[in-house]
Amino acid sequence: LAEGLDDPAVHEALAAALRNPASRQDIAAALLRLRTKFDANKLAPLLQPTAREMLDGNEASQDLALQLAGEFQYAELETPIVALLKNRLGNTAVPAVGVTGVSPVTAAPAHGRDAPDTQRRDACVTALRALGLIGCKQTELFAKLLTTEKDPFIRNEALGALASSKADDAGARVLALWKDLDSPGRRLALDRLCTTKPGARAVVASLKSKTLKADDLDAAALDRLQAVLGPGDPELPDVMNELSALFRPVLRLDGGRDNYAETGLSLDGPFTVETWVRLDPGIGNEDGILGSPGRLDMNFFGGQFRVW
Repeated sequence: LAEGLDDPAVHEALAAALRNPASRQDIAAALLRLRTKFDANKLAPLLQPTAREMLDGNEASQDLALQLAGEFQYAELETPIVALLKNRLGNTAVPAVGVTGVSPVTAAPAHGRDAPDTQRRDACVTALRALGLIGCKQTELFAKLLTTEKDPFIRNEALGALASSKADDAGARVLALWKDLDSPGRRLALDRLCTTKPGARAVVASLKSKTLKADDLDAAALDRLQAVLGPGDPELPDVMNELSALFRPVLRLDGGRDNYAETGLSLDGPFTVETWVRLDPGIGNEDGILGSPGRLDMNFFGGQFRVW
């Protein structure tokens, strides 16, 4: 059905299934599993309102709605998801609203301060993850959780949501907390910051001001900065020149008789060879990664790696 939404009859059949409280949740879960098999943009007018209604349901319905909002990146649902998060955190009482035609749902204190820690943690992490995936701009809320929340899992997810935010101040807020982050936290923050333009610009500015050090980044992070900011960014070239040592040289060997590197290595005992190789079509035993005449040849006979 989801692949045939251009047909009005198919469109109405799926819309009816999503309007039906008895089938809505199962259909939504199936669409989530199959999301890579159809055009999500065509489905959005049907599925986004469904996710909004499910946010007013029970906990299982809410969690599924959060997954839908996050994976399909329904930024329009940011406000109700933030309200749900605050309710789960226990910071504010946000009454649940009943879905039309269904008995109203009463706000229960299950996610308040008296709830079991793991139950509260899982509920909050699910909501924060959805907000991170949609690039939520509630940076003040995320930054507050980083400094006041006791649960490390919630703090970690808040850090990811803050670094993924599309708000202009997201990068500055993350980097202001840089000295307080441990090594995994810094890796997470940089990974997320380098995927948004505001975050990538903040990283570049911090590199230029020496707030971030060169060894805080790796080549993969620099690749993401280039991909997100593009070649026209005025600040990026200076940073790339300074950090060029992070890049490793690559050999392009296209099969010519003179295409090899003569290393002069002397191997007198056991050794290990480690390399990344991308093979072009037509690879054969003329092509190898290491060899010594009459003694050893690590080649690609028949398109397969072999040691001869």
